[in-house]
Amino acid sequence: MWGLVIMGGCLMAGLFSPLAALAGAVFLGQIYLSMPPWPGLPANPMAEGHYFIVNKNLIEMLACLALACIPTGSWIGIDALLFGGRRRRRELARELAEAESAPAAARSR
Repeated sequence: MWGLVIMGGCLMAGLFSPLAALAGAVFLGQIYLSMPPWPGLPANPMAEGHYFIVNKNLIEMLACLALACIPTGSWIGIDALLFGGRRRRRELARELAEAESAPAAARSR
């Protein structure tokens, strides 16, 4: 129960977003595999409807995997406050290095 609270809190606050999204995807994958809506298996009496292979847990798992792969933490949230400055400084240093090397390459021609 505490794991769910921590994962949800981290996702809402934007703290360690990729790690929390990956943990949420693993959790939802376990729930999906514990009660799969596959043909030939008895229907789950606690399910909200009648599904054929794809249910809400699978969709939410795919959404969590998308959040884990997309760098949303660098745009907004606590991750952006803590780690966004490093990323912006790295990008600025890369742009400055490219700008310095471009005139040197033009002079050597």
